[in-house]
Amino acid sequence: MAKYTATYTHEDDGWWTVRIKEVQGVHSQGRSISQARNRVREALSLFVDDADTAEITDDIKLPPVVRKFVMKVEAVTRDAERSLARMAKAKEQAARKLIPTPRNAARFDLTAMVLTSGAKTTTEAVDYLTWRILRVPVATETRNALVAFLTKELGTESLVRAKTYLEDPLRMTTHLIMSTPEYQMV
Repeated sequence: MAKYTATYTHEDDGWWTVRIKEVQGVHSQGRSISQARNRVREALSLFVDDADTAEITDDIKLPPVVRKFVMKVEAVTRDAERSLARMAKAKEQAARKLIPTPRNAARFDLTAMVLTSGAKTTTEAVDYLTWRILRVPVATETRNALVAFLTKELGTESLVRAKTYLEDPLRMTTHLIMSTPEYQMV
């Protein structure tokens, strides 16, 4: 397969002139590079038999102002690519330094603890949890509010009836106990 070089020059009138370097006398023009490219292949076919299959490499000569602008764009693009590479490297290094904090709930069974204590009602469960967690007794009003909360969450006062779904309401009650001023003082 024959290879040729097409040199494109942008003229002052806005047209592109194209010449085939290797074959003297082959030239054309077009309003765009694409149009000039098609026309120069037609012109080349008047001089050589393999113009339709020939490989034509474009050599585009830009006006000085445009060339300067393209060079600036290329420089900015290179700088941006370097910055992106540095950013990706810094991001990777930061990710390696991060130590993930486990977000799992504490691994103990409040249901077993409360039931093993002998508690059978929500009042006894609250009394056991406050005794276990706090060193200072809670006010009667706070105790009653905790009992009411646990009873509402369970839908019953009986821990035996709620045994299968007791863990989450007990954890929420424990959270409330740990939010009391009595817990904060200890």
